[in-house]
Amino acid sequence: MSDGDRLFCYHDRDGYNGLCYVRREFRHTRIKLVDEDWAVDLGRIKDPEQKGYVIATKPLTDEEWVKFSGGQLIVFRKGEVVYE
Repeated sequence: MSDGDRLFCYHDRDGYNGLCYVRREFRHTRIKLVDEDWAVDLGRIKDPEQKGYVIATKPLTDEEWVKFSGGQLIVFRKGEVVYE
């Protein structure tokens, strides 16, 4: 859920369907999609100063994704965690 400024991510207390995130900083990253034979060098296509998070129900790339705990709420704003 979002209010236009912040992204509120809540994982069901009983752990239904999973939720995870990965922090992205583009100064170094070459990633490979988990379910495809495709990779991309983000350092070539993104500004080195860009950063942020990707949130999904399951890991999408070969990066180290962090799983939400059941009942966990994390609030993101401008590429940073502002509440956990």
